[in-house]
Amino acid sequence: MDFLENAMREDFDDRIRYKIYPYLQLHEFEGLLFNNIEVFENQLDETDFIDKEELIEIINKHPNPELINDNPLSAPSKRLMNLIEGYNKIVYGNILAEAIGLKRIREKAPRFDNWIKQLIKSTDLLK
Repeated sequence: MDFLENAMREDFDDRIRYKIYPYLQLHEFEGLLFNNIEVFENQLDETDFIDKEELIEIINKHPNPELINDNPLSAPSKRLMNLIEGYNKIVYGNILAEAIGLKRIREKAPRFDNWIKQLIKSTDLLK
């Protein structure tokens, strides 16, 4: 991922390259949602869970949710569709991401956190 991001940045003209901070999500965005069970419990009705125990197991098994993706059949969005009744990527993804919050996502997702740090650093340089 680093190689691709660096190659993307190098493809820009020298005059604007310092403004470019590419970020590629290793797997699906939904991986970032496997943050903590409390968020799911607070945002969903108990009856929405198809298999809450498996959701808890996935969260506990992956301290870095960016790495969740064994194969196309167990991609993060597919897992959520199998664990939450009527899971809709757009609706649920937005609700859960907002409830988790940027701070908590950054705490568990080191690549994503590093990108945010780069963006913050670049805005600090503009001051």
